[in-house]
Amino acid sequence: MYRTNDDGIAYGFAAIAMLIFVAAILWIVLGVVANGMIDTLNDQAAGGTVSVQTMSAVGLAVTMFRYGPPIFVLLVAFYYGIVRALYRRQEEVSF
Repeated sequence: MYRTNDDGIAYGFAAIAMLIFVAAILWIVLGVVANGMIDTLNDQAAGGTVSVQTMSAVGLAVTMFRYGPPIFVLLVAFYYGIVRALYRRQEEVSF
């Protein structure tokens, strides 16, 4: 017997939307902090106190910061949706 649980579907949608919203706000706030750190590092690089290797490492960290969190949040939301759907299906199939 198949039945839909509208409250469960709405709750799942709200949970995914809240996850994306909170992650976006957190990413924006951390972006401001990272921008300040990069400005400080650029000032030190202009003064000659930072090596090329350090600048390369920071460049990698900035790239990971730029692309990592959005991909992670979307993967978590996708995983949450799949696990929720499979759990729901297991509940419907059991006798």
